[in-house]
Amino acid sequence: MTMCVGKGMIIRRGQRWPDYLDDSNDHAPLLEKFKLTDTKLIDRDFVRIECLPLGSLTSCELQDWQVSVDEEGTLPAWYREYQPDWRYKCLKVLAEKIIPAWLKYGVGGDLYLRGTAVKSLGQLKSVGGYLYLGGTAVKSLRQLKSVGGDLYLQGTAVKSLPDDVIVKGKIYK
Repeated sequence: MTMCVGKGMIIRRGQRWPDYLDDSNDHAPLLEKFKLTDTKLIDRDFVRIECLPLGSLTSCELQDWQVSVDEEGTLPAWYREYQPDWRYKCLKVLAEKIIPAWLKYGVGGDLYLRGTAVKSLGQLKSVGGYLYLGGTAVKSLRQLKSVGGDLYLQGTAVKSLPDDVIVKGKIYK
C-alpha cells in the first residue's frame, strides 16, 4: 500500500466537491467508505488527489499548496474537462474546512510529509498518529505539543524538540 503524502482526497464522478476524512490523510479509508475499487483504470469513477504544502502546513492561502493527481496519464475525461475547477475546489475545502479543523483539533491520524516543500508546521499543535517529516525543510517544531505515534525527523534540520512535546511512539533522528 502506498502512503498518501500531505492531505489525501478523492473526487468521485458525479459529485460536486472532493471527499476527505477528518481522521485520515490516506486514500485507502476513503475507498473503503465509498466502496470504490481500482478494477477499471480507464474511465474510472474516482480520482485520487494529494494536497501538498509549499511552505507552512497551516497556511490557508491557496497559492501555498500544490494539488497532485495520482495516475496523471490515465485521468478520465469527466475529470480532465474540469481539472482547474477540481483543483480550486480541493484547495478551497483545504483552506476553509481542513486547516481550520487541524488548528482547532489537531491532525487526526497519521501525517506523511516526506519530500514535500513544507518548511514549517505553522500553528499545528498535535498529530494523532505518526508524523513523518523526513526530507523536508522543517527546522523547528516550536508549536507542536503532541504526536500520538512515532516522530520521524531523519533528513530534517530539526536539532532538538521543545521540552513540552509529548511523543507517544519512538523518535527517529
